[in-house]
Amino acid sequence: MLTVKQIAAKWGISAPRVHQFLREGRIPDARKIICVGLNYKDHRAETKSADLPHPTLFLRMQASQVGHGQPLVKPKESEKLDWEGELAVIIGRGGRRIAREKAMGHVAGYACYHDGSVRDFQRHTTQFTPRSEEHTAELQSL
Repeated sequence: MLTVKQIAAKWGISAPRVHQFLREGRIPDARKIICVGLNYKDHRAETKSADLPHPTLFLRMQASQVGHGQPLVKPKESEKLDWEGELAVIIGRGGRRIAREKAMGHVAGYACYHDGSVRDFQRHTTQFTPRSEEHTAELQSL
């Protein structure tokens, strides 16, 4: 696992700036927040979802993030804010069609991720966009 100093060097920013981004729940210049859903058997059984040949991917928006230690916010219109503990993999260097043996060279680090899902909204569609409701996820400090 990389230290904050190492992450700062990879991103080309100061260590205090890395801490600020983690506190605010934002990664500098994050172009994408790609999440994998239904990625283990017990969760698929809990949600009555079929096994699929490919991962279920969904996107989160920057506005859905809160800083470390900040509360997740259940939308007033929802009765079912569910949560899961996840592993966040922070990509520090972009790329495309990266060889498997070189993939880890693109990973800046890891963090705990407190993922909140607005389940009653999520069940209205096959898309997971309702997961991007504001302030429903927390990237925790390293």
